Amino acid sequence: MTPKAEARNGRRRVAVTGVGVLTGDCVGAEAFWQLLVSDQERPTHREMIGFNARDYLDRRLARHSDTFSQLGAAAAQLAYHDAGSPSVPG
Repeated sequence: MTPKAEARNGRRRVAVTGVGVLTGDCVGAEAFWQLLVSDQERPTHREMIGFNARDYLDRRLARHSDTFSQLGAAAAQLAYHDAGSPSVPG
């Protein structure tokens, strides 16, 4: 059976309903949109200044995770909140 057929036969499916944006210029979908529609010029490469993983992860997990994992977790949390923090059936 193909993965698509299995998904139709009782496997849980996922719908993305929010966006999590982390850039060198801003954090969050609304701030990112305002940045896109502004006329200000931005460099093509930016360092993530001011990102604090503890804003999104507990202290121990933040300390033991690499930056890539921290950014992924933060983006997922931002997307969840952007989607209106929906309940997840369990």
